[in-house]
Amino acid sequence: MERTGCLTRPANTRNYTYTGTCAGASGTELPASFILPDDRIPTVRDQGSTNSCVGHGIAETMGVMYGAEFGAERLLSPWYIYGNPECRNGYTGVGMYLGDAIDGVRKCGTVPLSDFDVHEEPPKIISEVSKRPELKDRAAPYKIEGFMQIPKYAMIKKFVTSLKQALYDYQTPIVIASRKYFPGGSHCVILIGWNEKDEFIFLNSWGDGYKDHGKYTIPANYIDEAYVLFDEIMTLPFADVSEDEWYYKDVKTAYFSGIINGTSSSAFEPDIPITRAEAAAIVLRVLQKTQDSIDAYALSKAQDGGYAITANIMPTDRRTCPDIDENAWYYDEVTRLLATGIMTGDFEGTFRPDDYITRAEVAVIAVRLHEYIADALGVKTEKSESDIKLTDVYADDWFYEAVYAAVKYGLITGDTEGTFRPNDNITRAEFASIIVRNMKKTDDMFVSLCRI
Repeated sequence: MERTGCLTRPANTRNYTYTGTCAGASGTELPASFILPDDRIPTVRDQGSTNSCVGHGIAETMGVMYGAEFGAERLLSPWYIYGNPECRNGYTGVGMYLGDAIDGVRKCGTVPLSDFDVHEEPPKIISEVSKRPELKDRAAPYKIEGFMQIPKYAMIKKFVTSLKQALYDYQTPIVIASRKYFPGGSHCVILIGWNEKDEFIFLNSWGDGYKDHGKYTIPANYIDEAYVLFDEIMTLPFADVSEDEWYYKDVKTAYFSGIINGTSSSAFEPDIPITRAEAAAIVLRVLQKTQDSIDAYALSKAQDGGYAITANIMPTDRRTCPDIDENAWYYDEVTRLLATGIMTGDFEGTFRPDDYITRAEVAVIAVRLHEYIADALGVKTEKSESDIKLTDVYADDWFYEAVYAAVKYGLITGDTEGTFRPNDNITRAEFASIIVRNMKKTDDMFVSLCRI
């Protein structure tokens, strides 16, 4: 049996997204072929008869990242990653989900190979890690500080360019998953370059006897997930968003996942209100990123004859209101979102694109967005019990049902005084926070679908 072991699911909508033009991307014209320098290519290793390819791919990439900083590659343990519950997100079977494993290493790291070199499959490898709690401290120096996912765009040429740009600019391997290319099932390897045919050169964890001393090529259309790992903390470029603010994490997630922008290259202006047109543009980006995740996963499954949920959540029609200027920057976003019913015009039939949006209006949008995606995916929405009582939301308010639905879905909360302030204009920071909660709910739906 071939050694594979990389499990895939729809991409997390909250993943930081590499676009080829973000931090570090030089925009330099790329050569026809390229391979990383020798000191950025890891030592060829062999995962043996286990399905530990994800652990190997991450550990090998981290090993050369360590070498770039300290002068020599460090052999790090793929087995600690393979058996660490922090890298498994509740999954205890054979193999690993690549995104979960990378996020786990960001949180807890791994250890030098000399500290943990146990070649076993779950559940035994998980048990062996649990017997060594002292390794948590040993793992602390060997973490990644962040990662970005390279989206699998519908236009394969755009995907190819992004992969090349990331390899060329960061000069470190890219960890990838492929469902179909390798015999036996999904497998994880690392990209180290490309050739004149736009095929990517990879290093496998099947030992030096595999192909060209562990190296071979893969066409880009067989790459289903791709991640760039970072050894530096990814920081927001905004001088007005402090790390000690309650909204910092949500603004960071929304910004790096490509959902919300700053008001300039150095300012976010978290406390200013947001307009209805701006809100529509952000919600449509959430739908597009969700659609990209669905499409990429469905394509991956189809390549090996499998089945995955398919859904078309991006509107193909448009709907307009008399006060929407077809020459305005927001025309496309607003008219497409109106076609979904997630946002609508007011009682007089106008959209009021330049008006600031209220907290009550956003509660309605958050509920509709959540239920729209759930309905498209065929997932039953569940409201949890809540004892939250908002003293300024009354039963005869037009937004009453939506506000309490949003509370029970976990999309909004009241303030520390038990009020919701429904008629206040929502700030950019508050809107970012609610949108990220929506995205978290979507990611939970993806996880539940993959467990069926």
